Amino acid sequence: MELAQVQACDGMTVTDSALLLASAQQKKILRIEKVGGKSDVFADDGGSPRAITADGTHAYWLNDAGEVRSRVLDRTAPPTVLVSGQHSP
Repeated sequence: MELAQVQACDGMTVTDSALLLASAQQKKILRIEKVGGKSDVFADDGGSPRAITADGTHAYWLNDAGEVRSRVLDRTAPPTVLVSGQHSP
């Protein structure tokens, strides 16, 4: 995925190595490397991500399906639903 293909950004966060963009319209979390600018899909959310943050090991985001999800930054495991059934993000 190229940065020019990002249709909308509903949230972003910066990690040690990349910028993560939440795109509700595309229902994805996009990842852009700080060095070199390579971009790809960090997570297919399926529920329109609205906000995102990260700590040293994981990214966390909210979506319009009422879920809080997370994924390890090194992508060695798939995204995990931490909380569901919330009324709004």
